[in-house]
Amino acid sequence: MLAIYTRLSREDDDSTSIKNQIREGKAFAKLHNNKSFEIYNEGEGISGTLSVENRPALDQLIKDIISKKITVIWMRNQNRLERSTYTYHYFIKYAKENNISVYFGDKGKLDYNDPTTYLQGSILSAINQYAADLQSHQTKKSLLDNAKEGKFHGIPPYGYKKNENRVVVIDEEEAKVVRRIYALSLEGNGQSKIAEFLTADNIPTRYNKIGKGTLTTTNKFTKEKTTTKKSNITWSGNTIRGIITNTVYKGEKLYKGEIFKIEPIISAEYWQQVNDNLKNNRNTSGAKTNTYNYLLKGLIRCGKCGRNFYGRTRKDKKDHYYMCSSKRIKNENCGNRSINIDFIENFIWNQFFTNGLLRDRIEAYYDNSDEKQLLKQFAGELKKHNTDKENLLKEKSQTTKYLVKGILEEDEADQQLIRIRKQLNEIETKILNTESNIDFYKNKSQSVEEITADLTNIKKDATFNDKEILVNNYIQNIKVLFQYDNYIIDVEGYGLNTRIIYEVDRNYKYISEVDKLYYRWLEERKKGTIKLKFEEYIDNDINNSSFYQMPGEKKITIK
Repeated sequence: MLAIYTRLSREDDDSTSIKNQIREGKAFAKLHNNKSFEIYNEGEGISGTLSVENRPALDQLIKDIISKKITVIWMRNQNRLERSTYTYHYFIKYAKENNISVYFGDKGKLDYNDPTTYLQGSILSAINQYAADLQSHQTKKSLLDNAKEGKFHGIPPYGYKKNENRVVVIDEEEAKVVRRIYALSLEGNGQSKIAEFLTADNIPTRYNKIGKGTLTTTNKFTKEKTTTKKSNITWSGNTIRGIITNTVYKGEKLYKGEIFKIEPIISAEYWQQVNDNLKNNRNTSGAKTNTYNYLLKGLIRCGKCGRNFYGRTRKDKKDHYYMCSSKRIKNENCGNRSINIDFIENFIWNQFFTNGLLRDRIEAYYDNSDEKQLLKQFAGELKKHNTDKENLLKEKSQTTKYLVKGILEEDEADQQLIRIRKQLNEIETKILNTESNIDFYKNKSQSVEEITADLTNIKKDATFNDKEILVNNYIQNIKVLFQYDNYIIDVEGYGLNTRIIYEVDRNYKYISEVDKLYYRWLEERKKGTIKLKFEEYIDNDINNSSFYQMPGEKKITIK
């Protein structure tokens, strides 16, 4: 079978488009009477400098070479294959070993057993890599030279602006705010309190001044995205801390490990004094918080607003709760009730691990699962994850290009690149997890035995680290909602199609497993879309024909 391989980087002109490459590849197939062919399209924005494993189409092509599926390969030219000598030699190794006929454009078949052909290809590959390395070097040099000249590609830090020569100078109006922030901090005010002062005084943030556009943030635990208009963004404690700790305000801009001098807003001595005082502003009232290992950190979140629950405790356990992080922000408290740390941690550990509920659910799930359907599902997920990864790599390349051209400001580009790196890490994790699921079902019986053993041989005196590993391996998400004088605890397991919902009274004494319909009824009551009692809601649910367990039917004893 003929393979037509296509790729387009950001630097290519329109004549090299994927559409044109495919058209030329099909013309080659017709000319050589290759009725059977497959297109391996790497897509747009994928650099030829990337390794094979980061180029899904090329990686699949080499696998198909090894499996003997492919016998002939066409590419428009060697540039489509690589801009890296390693990739060139890696590809040619498998092409030679499997007697693959390789064609570049309208040239004849390339004989890589001929030393001259091999040498010419190696020289061209070296030139391709040189061009890529030179471009990268020039980009970095341009950014470094600008830093030395006091220029910013991106939006300067708050308190500064760019003059007509793109050199950073002090913005006197914003500089007054910066000096006020430092003074308030030295007086003993925490970052959140300073943010409240500035917001109350209607002092605009940098985003308020920009006005246009939106800012998208990603929850580091749940991965959910939130989009906010830049014109609505208020001062936050993190922004205040960033201003206080940024060395640029004492005249030192740090770039690529080097320090470049710019005009300071405050003296170096004053900057140091304020930063040394930061630790004194933490918890300036009340008893000191106690160092505590939170078993459910990153797993538990608010069932009302969706924010993370964070742990808060003191030595005397007067405050000992997981609470919604909205309580940290003035005027944004969603009102959901906090939940006792000891209760919820012991409940999850005992119910799902010590009492064997999770083990039993997993065994039942795998006994009833359809391996072929699940493998197909995971294959689809893996394809989507790889596509998401490709798109992020394209976005990364485009961002760097816009930065060099001055279309994007440096700070904005840095923020985007940081976000892209984080999302790439998240995608890589999803890819690994999905590949793990595929391997699991291909070796199902052995995997089930390993999981069962993992959840059966739990030590009675398990350490925190032992518990943390198991909880994070098998529990995906815990949502807590306080409504109608009861807690609703919604627990989901990783990849198990397992979701169990519990109702707990406010004193943590009465616990029952409730039906999902009951939870849905509560959610609709909360939104105000219905006013029915639960019994009436069941009678009116025309899509339900099975028996629904009423709240409290199945009591659970927690040791």
